[in-house]
Amino acid sequence: MAQAQHVDARDWSKPRGNGKISFYSPGYFPSAKPSAPPIYSTTGRRPKEALEVDRQLREAPNLQALWRFVAQHLPHFDTGNLVVAFTSAAKIDEGAAENLPEVFYEVVERLLSSMDFLEPRGLSMLAYSAAKLLYGDHRLLSQLSACSCRCCHRFGATDVAKATWAFAKLRFVEEEMAQEF
Repeated sequence: MAQAQHVDARDWSKPRGNGKISFYSPGYFPSAKPSAPPIYSTTGRRPKEALEVDRQLREAPNLQALWRFVAQHLPHFDTGNLVVAFTSAAKIDEGAAENLPEVFYEVVERLLSSMDFLEPRGLSMLAYSAAKLLYGDHRLLSQLSACSCRCCHRFGATDVAKATWAFAKLRFVEEEMAQEF
């Protein structure tokens, strides 16, 4: 019977290959995650068309171009496109909640109806973006909080930080749902 080799924990300090230690070598440290966390739960991969819509939303040069694109394509948006449209608005213009077009509110309504499908990253992205837009809609924040409570055991540190900062920024802290979160 072959004996198991004993590996000394100090072996990491021994030179590799060419006699030099390189912490920059691929695979030297295991990666934490193979890819970005999902925004929403889905079976299989998203269609290429949905990913192309995400790209175009992220590349909008200004809010007018973003909302024009959203208005033209909203009927075909999947849940991921809705989240990307909302978050792209926050990246383009913080505090833009004062002059939002009607299509923004259509995006919000669709988000409210698909909130149960969002993963922790999607929920925290929405909360963070709402705060950056200064969009403190009680229905949105209550539903974000309720959905976040249902899956809080899956939240990572980034998701917790973004969501709690957003709720505090929008002064959504005394409400029952905020207290639960």
